[in-house]
Amino acid sequence: MMYDALIIGNGIAGSSLALFLARKGKKVCLITKGVSLEETNTARAQGGIVFRGEGDSTELLARDILEASGWTASPRSARILARLGPVLVKRFLIEELRIPFERKADGTWDLFQEGAHSKRRILHVKDYTGRVIQRYLNEAVQKEDNITLHTGTFALELITSFQYAREAKIRYGKPECFGAYVLKDGTIFPIFARATVLATGGLNALFRHSSGGPWATGDGFALALRAWVPLSDMEHIQFHPTLLYEPQESYSFLLSEALRGEGAILCDEQGTPFLERLHPLGNLAPRNVVAQAMFEVMQEKGLAHLFLDLRPLGERLYSDFPEILGELTQRGFDPLREPIPVVPGAHFACGGVLVDTWGRTPLCRLYAIGEVACSGVHGANRLASTSLLEGLTFAFRAARAIAFHEPPLNLPSICPFPKRPGEGDTACIAQLRQTLQETMWKYAGVKRERGGLIKALTVLFKVKKELLELQTSLGISLPLQELENMTDTAIAVVSAAFRGFGSVPASCGSPDAQS
Repeated sequence: MMYDALIIGNGIAGSSLALFLARKGKKVCLITKGVSLEETNTARAQGGIVFRGEGDSTELLARDILEASGWTASPRSARILARLGPVLVKRFLIEELRIPFERKADGTWDLFQEGAHSKRRILHVKDYTGRVIQRYLNEAVQKEDNITLHTGTFALELITSFQYAREAKIRYGKPECFGAYVLKDGTIFPIFARATVLATGGLNALFRHSSGGPWATGDGFALALRAWVPLSDMEHIQFHPTLLYEPQESYSFLLSEALRGEGAILCDEQGTPFLERLHPLGNLAPRNVVAQAMFEVMQEKGLAHLFLDLRPLGERLYSDFPEILGELTQRGFDPLREPIPVVPGAHFACGGVLVDTWGRTPLCRLYAIGEVACSGVHGANRLASTSLLEGLTFAFRAARAIAFHEPPLNLPSICPFPKRPGEGDTACIAQLRQTLQETMWKYAGVKRERGGLIKALTVLFKVKKELLELQTSLGISLPLQELENMTDTAIAVVSAAFRGFGSVPASCGSPDAQS
């Protein structure tokens, strides 16, 4: 069947786009590799989403975005986000979906403060905002007749004219995307669409310590790479300062930056705060500054982690952060009596698939939105709580571009997918995956050096060779294809970081101090 849009990924970007298009009468196919619709990084977002604070303005928010980026972000993209984003939050999330964001007793919004924001402007639902937004989006998507939803469906390859068209005049003509080959229940089949959209989220599962789920394997970045679509700013990985330190866990529980916004304090093993002497904003400094400072203190003192003292929040932990309090208690911590061990971890990809401000890539009929895309809105470092806002804003703009500007598609004859489905050697894949994650954390994490990046590339190319041998003998499986996506994306990150030495301002994208 031919759709008006094939959307790969069901987080806030993909689901919002599907709803915007469906309500314009477009036929949409929304696929997610997760068996559950909750397997998104949107669902894991704690802090909230940027709105409008008292005395706030488009200009002030845009300035905060640019300043947090170290003035490396695109002023045009930042202004679009600052102007349109809060309007969409009001009209779509509040008025249409009726998401129950927190209010004070007098009925006004209860807004959080977060690092590098000059105003209190973060809307939230307790400390599980993303989970509530995802649930409301899921319910709306499942009620919409114009959306065909496929779970457990993994995008293997984009169907491009130059790779899969049989006719020479199409293959050597203007490059276009016609959809994607997908894997579901051991079967590979094509889904065709007038427009194909990557909304696959991020890549933080590439690292030993990360805030996302195991599904954040860089799939969209790798799909774009194999279709020869350019990526930009791939070296700019934002590391969240405060992930719960549990040495046996790769996917750590995130302790929201809103905790520090409300009074929590980062300290060393002796309980001594250290950020005040490193940055005028202290515990409210931008994330990249905090993560880098933490890493340097840990190196200096030979520590595996630092501490976050939540005791200054007192009883507010019960009212404002019930999920965090409950999770910590369940894991054996008592945040009202002792500081909590924390470590920086991979959190957000500021770069990605190169797009314009309508989500269009250089490949005709291919779009990218959300974390997988790079419109320049974040530059080298993302301002806190703009990730959900970015997904929503550029989903709206992509919907307009697809609905009104994409021409009908006369599908040419297409070659079949060249690889066979199979079963992966799970033990071998798990070992290779761990090797990749440890390598990325050691050599391409918070602090990077030329020699370390060269070592990382050596290991990554060895992993690539081994997984290609596994594909040849075992065929294509979801775990094996995820590993290939992780490897391709990791090579892109390390290569970009190596090229960036000496050419990027000191911020999230600093060659020798990524955060």
